[in-house]
Amino acid sequence: MIYKSMTNKICPLPWNHLSIQQNGDFRVCCQCVYPPFARPTNKDGTIMNIKNNSIDDARNSDLHNQIREQMLKGEEPVECKLCWDEESIGFKSKRLHMLQEYPIDKIIDITPLPLTYIDIRFGNLCNLKCRSCGPSDSSLWYDDHVELSGNKEFNFYSGTNYQLEKINNVWTLKNDDFHWYEDENFWDMIRTVIPNVDRLYLTGGEPWVNKSQWRLLELCVSLNQAKNIILEYNSNLTKIPNNALELWSEFKKVNIGCSIDAIGDLANYVRYPSEWNEIENNIKLLGTSHIRNIVAKFSPTVSVFNVLGVLDVADWLKSNRLPNIRPLPSYHILNGPDYQNLTVLPIETKNWIIEQYELWFKNNENQRAHYMPILKFMTSADNSHLLPKLKHQTEILDKSRNQNVSDYLPWLGKILENID
Repeated sequence: MIYKSMTNKICPLPWNHLSIQQNGDFRVCCQCVYPPFARPTNKDGTIMNIKNNSIDDARNSDLHNQIREQMLKGEEPVECKLCWDEESIGFKSKRLHMLQEYPIDKIIDITPLPLTYIDIRFGNLCNLKCRSCGPSDSSLWYDDHVELSGNKEFNFYSGTNYQLEKINNVWTLKNDDFHWYEDENFWDMIRTVIPNVDRLYLTGGEPWVNKSQWRLLELCVSLNQAKNIILEYNSNLTKIPNNALELWSEFKKVNIGCSIDAIGDLANYVRYPSEWNEIENNIKLLGTSHIRNIVAKFSPTVSVFNVLGVLDVADWLKSNRLPNIRPLPSYHILNGPDYQNLTVLPIETKNWIIEQYELWFKNNENQRAHYMPILKFMTSADNSHLLPKLKHQTEILDKSRNQNVSDYLPWLGKILENID
């Protein structure tokens, strides 16, 4: 098969990219959000993991080869469903972004290209427990998980089951899988691939509270490769270490996705227990930094909790022009948990939300096309049968956090009050 036969279903990432998840499992891409999450497996069916498999093992897996072959044939691999869905509603998917960054003219068959782009998640250590998160992605979520589910274990993305135990009145993890990066074998392995890398995607957990993330950056500097590498972050912006700006200045570019879902008190409700004043100060620190290789953007995740809050985010950006902050947010539509998805809302509420957007568009007509995919997605299905689950889960989290949804979102509180 040769390049000429390709169609527009190609994505460069299966050829030049690899993802390492919080527990060390390999994954084809972070956009593979549907079970079984596009994780390559060994011949015995076990998931390939950085502790037991090499990077070359993963990149030459049957799954990688299958996805590459399908793309070469012009097919849509089911593992890439999120990108196909986003493109179908007019959203610019990660695939389309990456096609701009990586020309595909060197792709001629299923043979992988040099590994230039790595997504590394150094465990699930986090200082927040956001409404849409869970124990796989935040170490602070263990107590909420036990409270919500009644289970002292959790399943990592349809893979390994992990046991929780209470020590000194704090729920903690029995297993040390989420500390895989402490093994020096990993650092020996990553040292061999860094010389070819031009892009690192770092998230978590919260990447800026994990010391190993900074060790990786220092390794890139010591190998004289930092100047060729673009750093990409997703961060909650609650903590910026003192040496961060100086270290980032060594890199070609630093793209920071700020997980800002709302403004003020609602921001603190959605991403608990953050403090908006601290986040706003850090935004302005980044936005006015003299380190000119920093480009930050707001990256809201749109759910039932902030479907209107994202408009406040847009207004904040309009009122606070900062040199290093892009004026237009790059949002994502939440897919899971399913009961927080926009399609859960009742039809009359969806119509009311559309009216609120239309009122906002009167003063922001130039942003209509940017935000219309939210409304298109919201009305694409009716999953209001999940409202009882939304009510149940919200009540439990509100109680454990001494909050009340009605104090932040009266319209949503009223909906949930009327659910049996």
